[in-house]
Amino acid sequence: MTAFVTHGLYGRRLCLLAGIVGLLAGCTMLSHNSDATRSLSNSTEDQAVVLRNSHWLIEKIFQNKAIKGYPATLEFTETDHISGNSGCNVFHGAVAIDQNSISVGPLAGTRMACSDQLMAQEIHLYTAIDLAQQWAIDRQGRLHFVDVSGKTVLSASPAD
Repeated sequence: MTAFVTHGLYGRRLCLLAGIVGLLAGCTMLSHNSDATRSLSNSTEDQAVVLRNSHWLIEKIFQNKAIKGYPATLEFTETDHISGNSGCNVFHGAVAIDQNSISVGPLAGTRMACSDQLMAQEIHLYTAIDLAQQWAIDRQGRLHFVDVSGKTVLSASPAD
């Protein structure tokens, strides 16, 4: 489970927003991504290597498009480490990647205040990462994080 520690007034606002987003995410019906699910069933052990040393540009978080002009990114290293940018703050943490499963956390990161829209995107991103149980690469080469119910919570394209 992903943990993110904050302090002060900003931290309280962020925690309150995180709680609200988490509640909404639990109540929101997400569309099913059949390409991602199809790829999950065809995963091989070699596919986990695809994520090592890879860079991704986040396109969607919970079916919401990433905010243009503020790239949200993910980067996987060779040594079971994930890092990225929420569009506002940078983060990093440990990641365990298996054949088609993924587990991230805890995360650490910067705590800059940004626009309300960027802060909401950040909370959604951390929530999606926390909910991710499986991953897949679809036929178009996009990365998908999938929750326990099989719903896509995050989609990203390879960064050029």
